[in-house]
Amino acid sequence: MQLNAVSKEKQTEKRGINTVNLETIKENQVLLLEKTTAAAMEEQNPASQSHRSTEQLQDNAELEHQYGCEHYRRRCKIRAPCCNQIFSCRHCHNEATSSLSNPKDRHEIVRHDIKQVICSVCNTEQEVAQVCNKCGVKMGEYFCDICKFYDDDTRKQQFHCDSCGICRLVKRLSLYI
Repeated sequence: MQLNAVSKEKQTEKRGINTVNLETIKENQVLLLEKTTAAAMEEQNPASQSHRSTEQLQDNAELEHQYGCEHYRRRCKIRAPCCNQIFSCRHCHNEATSSLSNPKDRHEIVRHDIKQVICSVCNTEQEVAQVCNKCGVKMGEYFCDICKFYDDDTRKQQFHCDSCGICRLVKRLSLYI
């Protein structure tokens, strides 16, 4: 009899925890819906757009830079064909593999050999393309199909140099002229 009472007590405790968790989840969903609705209404009202706070602008800037790595801002990762591992970019791959303890395992990626990318928004692995074939997000504002290169910072004025066979920056190119 005591075993049954203990068992029922534990079940009641579990239900209480589940009820609390469900209530918290519902409250969070309501808050998120309210914020989303308020943001959508604000975007529709042109007068309110000019009164955006510095905090809101900083939040937007942080969201824009949440994807990528220290080298590039973009919404995809690459699957390295040489080792079948996933990295944010070729530089991240090369840094990771150059520090391997066994010198025979060290290697660099050949940028032109990349065939697969993973969308950072929906996590779908797919062939190299500028736009995700599942969620439709542009994985990089600048995209080169030859170099398999993505970058959101177009201020660099990237371009594919046919003579070199790789993407270059306008700023750095002027150093060579």
